Amino acid sequence: MKTLLLYATKSGAARECAELLAKELTDCTVCDLRHAIPNPELFDTIIVGSGIRFGKIYKPAAKFIQQYKNVLLTKSVSFYFCNCETETFQNAVEKNIPKELPMHADCIKSFGGKMPFKKAQNMNWLKTENKDAFLKAVLPDKEKIKLNFKRLTSAEDAMYPAAMALYAMSFPAHEQREEASQKKILECSQYHFDLIYDGNAFAGVILYWETENFIYVEHFCINPKMRNRRYGQRALEWLGKKEKTIILEIDPPSDDISIHRKSFYERCSFKENAFSHVHPPYHKGNTGHELVIMSSPGTLSPEDYESFHSYLNHTVMNGLFPADMP
Repeated sequence: MKTLLLYATKSGAARECAELLAKELTDCTVCDLRHAIPNPELFDTIIVGSGIRFGKIYKPAAKFIQQYKNVLLTKSVSFYFCNCETETFQNAVEKNIPKELPMHADCIKSFGGKMPFKKAQNMNWLKTENKDAFLKAVLPDKEKIKLNFKRLTSAEDAMYPAAMALYAMSFPAHEQREEASQKKILECSQYHFDLIYDGNAFAGVILYWETENFIYVEHFCINPKMRNRRYGQRALEWLGKKEKTIILEIDPPSDDISIHRKSFYERCSFKENAFSHVHPPYHKGNTGHELVIMSSPGTLSPEDYESFHSYLNHTVMNGLFPADMP
């Protein structure tokens, strides 16, 4: 994962913090925003740091944020600020950063700051606890995250209601199976209803079909209370260890949310396929809905797509309404 760490400084505090953070980050490029910077689109994670003076972040940082707002919304992004007065921090965030970005950001912290025109030794102004919390959010300690998976095979499982509640809140109604259909496919050997845990904490679900040649991820969602910890990325990395082509579908990228979702999968090494694809309807009376095929590690050949499309129609969607089956 490539990180771009940008800063704007006058007293040198934001630069010192950037240097401190860079020591903890791998594959990190550090740049002063007063000078030329690399293309932000080439990075997975972007960190922006700035001083605050008179309630405003420094101009190079403000200009960058405004210019690249739409790019930042497709990346893992975090902000840190160096300011002496704690009460100015939140006001500066609200007044200087477009409102979509704080909601999207992994972390926003004040690191404290130097008093103007005074020398500070050994960074004794730094709020170490805020810096440590920032690093934990930006780059979670892999040793502390114990991701594990439990396959659920029956609707009688004690976790089934919680898993289905997350499923229901994560997808629009037209993209959800009817209850009878969902319970029925748990009996299918190729269907995996896997619960994702961090230790004992329920983090999400990944529902997929595994064949000899490929894996089709039908539904995948992370608990909103546990997002921004890279659980989604790590779950897909775990699936990739099966060394099979992974296929999934996303909404066509037409708004900030769908564009962000596509960018997430691209950061996880998925490629967009050009096939015109319509997913069959989950409910009687509905029509199919157009989706974009993403696959990893590469794109699908026409033969691969036809094989998947046939499997989708004749296996995944077969017996969709079991109550009506003869």
